[in-house]
Amino acid sequence: MSVGIMTVAIDGSISHTFGSASEGYTGENLIAGFNTFVITVESVPDDDPGSSSNVAFGYSVPLDGIAHIRHLLSDWPSGSGVGIITNLEAQLDIAIQHAELAAASDTIEDVRNHMHHVINVIEGAEGANYDASFSDPGDGNGVIVPAQDSKHGPFAATAVPDDTVIGEHALLVEASGANVENWANEARDIALNVIGESNLQLAKIFVGPGGETVVSTLIAARNGFDADGDGTVGSGAGEGGANQAYVEAQLMATYTLAPGTPVQVVPTPTPEPTAEPTPEPTPEPVASVPQPTAPGLPGVGDDSVPIAAQLALLAAVVLLGTGGIFMVRGRRSKKSI
Repeated sequence: MSVGIMTVAIDGSISHTFGSASEGYTGENLIAGFNTFVITVESVPDDDPGSSSNVAFGYSVPLDGIAHIRHLLSDWPSGSGVGIITNLEAQLDIAIQHAELAAASDTIEDVRNHMHHVINVIEGAEGANYDASFSDPGDGNGVIVPAQDSKHGPFAATAVPDDTVIGEHALLVEASGANVENWANEARDIALNVIGESNLQLAKIFVGPGGETVVSTLIAARNGFDADGDGTVGSGAGEGGANQAYVEAQLMATYTLAPGTPVQVVPTPTPEPTAEPTPEPTPEPVASVPQPTAPGLPGVGDDSVPIAAQLALLAAVVLLGTGGIFMVRGRRSKKSI
């Protein structure tokens, strides 16, 4: 994608703006689709629509870092086409809408109904106070989950520890995300108190839009809060909201131009763990079992029984032999008489 011709001023400086209304913009999400920016030197006039190979300046955001930046701004979960902070802002807008509907309600029942919506949008379906009997105008994930997922900022910083730009702004993404989580929890707690209130006027006081109400606390989570009263909303602890987290995530993808063609650092692949073979267990010795006395039948009874039977058989043979001797002698005795 070409961002157009850049004009060099007399002092050698360049001031150039390229946005969604600029000629040549294709509608692509620049962070989702690109991580390299180059400025080339072109001839004048130039009939070739393509870029020349004469690169004056350029920069590539490290691939390991841009992966988590894209999670924050353009795609998380993978394939959703919506970033963590983008979705966070959308859920806060829905919660604010229903808080303001509660503030404009004429009955305590309507106030409670919208407070249930606010709680469901803040906590998501896994929340302890989520009530499925009331509709959920949100996405079911809530505000708390994407606020906690702002940790993808530090994930990027950890992936490219030498990139000071990513590291600096990642900390502010995380700080603003923590602010959003705290303010969302406060708004949830106030909404729970409103649900338990029976007086319409008193309930609407806590709904807002005054200070420390459901409405004002949610707006702080969305737009940040000027805690020190200096006229600006910072991105640090106590001030930054979802808006500030989004800007800091964009700044993580800053192109720090340097002379020449940028070198794209290829991420080091994480080695796959080597499978360790499971050692075969050493078989334990098994006590010998007496063989069965007949095929297919287990051995039963005392082992001494066969021995006794053999002795009895031997005794019978002896007795038979002795009896035969007595018979022969008896016959011989009769003959001799």
